Amino acid sequence: MFPGKTRHAIKRKFVKEERLDYPRIKATLLGKKVPVVLEEYEKMTGAEYEDPAELDKIMEDDRKQLEEEQAAEKAAMEEAERQREEVAAAERAAAAEDNSGHESGGKGKKRKGKKGKRKERGQDGARLRRSRKKKDIGLGGDGFLMGVEDPVSRAVTQATAQN
Repeated sequence: MFPGKTRHAIKRKFVKEERLDYPRIKATLLGKKVPVVLEEYEKMTGAEYEDPAELDKIMEDDRKQLEEEQAAEKAAMEEAERQREEVAAAERAAAAEDNSGHESGGKGKKRKGKKGKRKERGQDGARLRRSRKKKDIGLGGDGFLMGVEDPVSRAVTQATAQN
């Protein structure tokens, strides 16, 4: 664009001019509007241009038409959303009627604890107790070693209970 000048040299000149005469640089960059007489410009260029007022009117009509189309589209989207909400509400109501035995329509809270763990039972149906610590191993009230079925200790326990 500027033959023989580097980008760095042009930037240095711009910074220098900006320091020396800031208002002139600002006015140049902002582009003070200079009134143009369209008839004179047409004569100079040899081209014919339409009347700017007519172009402004055409642009205004296009803008209004676009706003109307956008408003109609927005109304259609709101109507579709309202219908989706009605369908969802009807489905929730139907689901609530189907699950009338339950308080809530959902799955509910997830249960905490150990899944699939059953209490172990002996041959007679009595619950086996398990000790968490090794020092607690001993005879239980049902004649079993804690957690282990032992027929001998059971017989001893039953005999002492009869006496």
